[in-house]
Amino acid sequence: MHSQRPSMSSTPDQSTRRLWKKLLLIPAGLAAGLVIGWGAIEAWDATSPRPRRITAEDYSTVRFMLDDNYTERGLYLFDEQIGYRFKPNNSGIRHQTDDSPHLTNSLGLLGGRELDPDPAVRKVLVLGDSVTYGDGIPFDAIFVSRMQDIAGPELQLVNGACPGWNLEQQIGFYEAYVERAGWNAVVFCLCLNDFVEFGWAATSQGNFDWMMLESVSTFDRLRLKYTRSRFQSSKETGPLFRHDDACMLSWQSGRVASCLREHLSPFLKSSSRPPVIVVLLPSRYQFDALGRGAPTETALSPQHQVNNFCTAHGIACLDAVELLTQVDEPFPESSDIFLAGDALHFNDAGHARLAEALWPALREELSASTGDERSE
Repeated sequence: MHSQRPSMSSTPDQSTRRLWKKLLLIPAGLAAGLVIGWGAIEAWDATSPRPRRITAEDYSTVRFMLDDNYTERGLYLFDEQIGYRFKPNNSGIRHQTDDSPHLTNSLGLLGGRELDPDPAVRKVLVLGDSVTYGDGIPFDAIFVSRMQDIAGPELQLVNGACPGWNLEQQIGFYEAYVERAGWNAVVFCLCLNDFVEFGWAATSQGNFDWMMLESVSTFDRLRLKYTRSRFQSSKETGPLFRHDDACMLSWQSGRVASCLREHLSPFLKSSSRPPVIVVLLPSRYQFDALGRGAPTETALSPQHQVNNFCTAHGIACLDAVELLTQVDEPFPESSDIFLAGDALHFNDAGHARLAEALWPALREELSASTGDERSE
């Protein structure tokens, strides 16, 4: 009689264990793939050529590039804290214009007029970037200048804006150079690209330039690409797709709120600071999207984040989109108020309409914050 061979079939328990081992290998393999992919992207980002921050040795070169430029376009001084600022007591040609005069007073504020020594004249500082500076527009045509004409001699509206400044630089300039001037209020005019880090950098060509230093890694770019594709997928939000990276980053979750907490919150906590008013300035593509019927919670998401911050901190927030649409019905065409082919800067008519729309609301807030009925 032959001996019986043992059965080669597995018991139910053995089959179950092998199945679980195979199933466990799947997530392990996926995790390993993600780690390898992540490492490859990080390695690519680390080796990809990109602008680098200037070093201490570079400071003298950049300082010479700005400070020793005595031409009519040499408007700026190098500043280690805020990057650069306007040369005080200077004259030249305004940025992005052919022949419009540029003048600054002894504090480096625009227009050349010194602060009125009369304490009865209330003084309001308006800070901002190139939009508030008025790129491509004569000084007298900027919305700040136009509001000064309306306000009359008992109120001095001083334009302290500078092209390229973000919120951090605006606050830095105030604290370093003009804080002790006795302001009755400070107005921050914020644009979409004011929530990004900028700085001096050496380009791959060896030049020095003022540019976005924000760490836009491959993952960041994928996030921006996703946001753009989401905008582009709808006819209504399609125009938002055209924003550059510096503006598009303001749609990142928590981006605007984080910048405000980091830079504006400490300023608001200062016991010596004057009343603060925030003005929100829109982009051309936001107007285009809203004109197509895009939801305001999408098109104006960055502005809503700023407004929420201001509400939480008890400071006034004036939205230029809301004010302009109250004055201009139906919704204004972007081509009527922005420079041709420009995403952010108003044309002459746009500055005029902005001044007309903004001044009544600003006057009311100034009256409430300073307790002075002369603003009425």
